[in-house]
Order: sequence, then C-alpha cells, then structure tokens
Amino acid sequence: MQDYDEFVDKFKHKKTTDDCYTPPAIYEAVLTWCEKEYGIDRASVIRPFKPGGGYQREDYTGRVVVDNPPFSILAQIVDWYNERGIKYFLFAPSLTALNYAQRKGMCFVFVDARITYENGAQVRTAFLTNMDDCITRSACDLSRELDKVNKQVKEEKTYGRTQNRANKVVKYNYPSELMTSARLGNLAAKGVQFKIKRAHFVRSLAAQKPLKKAIFGGGLLISRKDAADIRAQEAQLQDAADIRAQGVQLQDGVYTFALSEREQAIVDNL
Repeated sequence: MQDYDEFVDKFKHKKTTDDCYTPPAIYEAVLTWCEKEYGIDRASVIRPFKPGGGYQREDYTGRVVVDNPPFSILAQIVDWYNERGIKYFLFAPSLTALNYAQRKGMCFVFVDARITYENGAQVRTAFLTNMDDCITRSACDLSRELDKVNKQVKEEKTYGRTQNRANKVVKYNYPSELMTSARLGNLAAKGVQFKIKRAHFVRSLAAQKPLKKAIFGGGLLISRKDAADIRAQEAQLQDAADIRAQGVQLQDGVYTFALSEREQAIVDNL
C-alpha cells in the first residue's frame, strides 16, 4: 500500500531553476555592487520577475532591471530587453552563460559564486548585463561579498541536499586562449582582474570534433595578449600565495617572517 505522504507528494509543485528565488541578503549584495560599479540609482531599479507575473507588461521608463529571471526563458528575456534598449543586470547560470555570447552589447560578469537560493538549489551563478563596455569580465569584489553572504545564508538554513558523485568526471585541458565559463569563474575566485573587449564564441575546437566532444556551455577565443595578461596575473597571485604558505609576507619591499608551528611551540614552552 502506498504511503500517504508519497501519495500527497505526487501532487506538489516540483521546483525547477525557475523557482530559484533570491535570498534578500544575496540580492542586496548584488544591488549594492551595481550601484557602485554602474552608478545606478536604487530608486530606479525594478524587479519584474514575480511568480505568475508578466515582465513584458511592466513600465520600464527610466528604470533599470536588477533581478533573477526564470532561467528557462533567459534568452527570450535578454532579446526583448536589448530590442527596447532596457538596461539590465541579470542573474544567470554560470556554466551556460556563454551561450548568449553572440548577442551584441552583452557583457558576462563572472564571479566565484555557488549561490544557495530560497528553494535550496545551489547554482553556480554569473551575471548578464548591457551596462558594461566589454564582452566578459571578473568582479572579484562582488565574488568575495557573495561568498561571505552565501555562507551566512547557508548557516541560517541547512538544506541537506546531496549529489551522487560515483561517476568519475572527465576533465578537459584547454589552451589559455580559450575561456570557458568554468575557467572565468575560477579566475574570479583567484582574484584575477580582467576585462576582455574582443572575443569569438565557439561551441567546440576543431581538435574535439573527431572525438565528438564539445565545450560545455561554449567558450570564448581571446587574443594572445589578453591570455598572456591573465597568465601573468595568475602567476603573480600564485607566487604571493606560495610566499604566504611559507610564513612570509611581502609588502612595500619589506619581508615579514612568521614563526612556524614548531617554533611557536618552542616559544610557548620557554
């Protein structure tokens, strides 16, 4: 005999990524960053995406959209806004954000953010905007703030979601002139500052086609100069991290040395 709870559960609304309602603290962090970065007036901001609402019926005169839209119709939304010259800064799933790369005037803002939404879904999130002057960029300060706020959100409410990781994931190693969504997010996590103004969108490399492989979410081919600049920043940040790991801090040409755990133990016993 079927359990009563299982029977009732069949009739409950099954939540999807379109039900990823944004925790207020997360939204506030994003809005505050947009105010600082793009000089927008908070009073002009509109959030048109509501359960059962119709974003096309809103009055956008003098307004700027900062919101988390239904991901399933994101392409339709950005096309509608672009056609009408409506300014926006929209949440988007990070791993597929580059699917919109062929749309003119759009910038992909990458952060290292796995946001926990109100329904418990944890989604790697990036942002789409038409208020920037480049194709893609990092937002390291926003990334740090979202990481801090997201930890607070998770502490306030534990969701207990688990994933089956039994299957081994095949990893691809791409040349530095190819930027994937995952790599762009990783660069933002490391603190690499970049703004790429010229790029070419591809869904796969020629070398992948005989193997019937493709780039998940697509990728951007960037110039050798941009790739070299990013590699140089990564190397510099890695060197700084290595120095810190060895108990050494370098600032303004001055080395500051720290005691190791063994040396601290000796001092404690003196």
